[in-house]
Amino acid sequence: MTRNNKHTTRSKFLLTLIVIGLICTSLFLFTACNKDADDTTTNNTTTYTYTEEDTTPISNNSFVFGTAPVELDGYPKSSITGWSKKTESDMTSSSAKSGVIDTSDQAWAELLNTLYNDSYFLNYFKIQYDFETADVEKILGISSDDDDYSKKIREYVIENYFESEEVLKHGEPDKKNEFKNPGTHDGATDSKVYMLNNYLAKSKVGYGTAQNITSSSTITLEKGEYGKVTVWVNTQNVYGIYKNTSDPNRQFGANIRLKNSFSGKDQADFGIFNIDTEGEWKQYTIYVQADKYYGCTFSVVLGLGYDKYSSTEGTAYFDDVVYTPLTADEFAEETTAPALTKTFEFDKEDT
Repeated sequence: MTRNNKHTTRSKFLLTLIVIGLICTSLFLFTACNKDADDTTTNNTTTYTYTEEDTTPISNNSFVFGTAPVELDGYPKSSITGWSKKTESDMTSSSAKSGVIDTSDQAWAELLNTLYNDSYFLNYFKIQYDFETADVEKILGISSDDDDYSKKIREYVIENYFESEEVLKHGEPDKKNEFKNPGTHDGATDSKVYMLNNYLAKSKVGYGTAQNITSSSTITLEKGEYGKVTVWVNTQNVYGIYKNTSDPNRQFGANIRLKNSFSGKDQADFGIFNIDTEGEWKQYTIYVQADKYYGCTFSVVLGLGYDKYSSTEGTAYFDDVVYTPLTADEFAEETTAPALTKTFEFDKEDT
């Protein structure tokens, strides 16, 4: 979304969608990730103290800070530095576990055990594949009195339903189950990503909800400055009962938003909506250009679903949320690709 100026009392935000990216208008503040090691020797014993210091513009942008002491069965880690999760207004809260996960093979295997014990997540697959625990007992020829009964049931469900590649029974016709270890995107420097799960009670499978995580960091652009925000996104089993409507206000799927403050006043969110990557990692870019006369400030919001008319079921993964300042020449060079443009106007007096 690029931004144009319409004199001093009104600012025009020109949003330009480039391939899988988007141009917008907003602001900047700078912060990277490094780890300092400090060693001390006392009585011939060396102890080491490690201090994690996050200096990236968007705090904990790769979702790795605070995960060093987490055991494999401690994922997903719901409380994380730099981000807060909430359910959108008037939406039903999803009790399915969300948070930072480790995508290494061993950690993923443990995560599947954790999700098996999550009734909201398990019930989603029970509805999709029309099975109950009693059905699995019959298939395996076991009863609750058998040794390792729970382990055998869990392993069968995970292998044959969670990781199935069969077509889902409810939702879009012929859509296969995409739920799998998302891994990481090309160039990732760690195995951590954020997992946002939208699953409701058994009777409401197919309806979905809307949740988001919001960065505690704000980026500020002085007047006339340029920058860009890039985010990697991977969505799986995304579905919504309003997905195929023609209403332009239905913001289905995952989304990347900039919560903007202009001249001290909050403005309407703008960003990229209707994201469904169908199990693949894709990078999205929002280009930002501050108004010629005014600076502005924004924070980044990552969501799955938007409101009661855009409720979404499924899982979204996010990683490496990066802000980069640009020169005018860099901005012009990167935004010259064929683009779909959309203009938003914000009054200076708006609240």
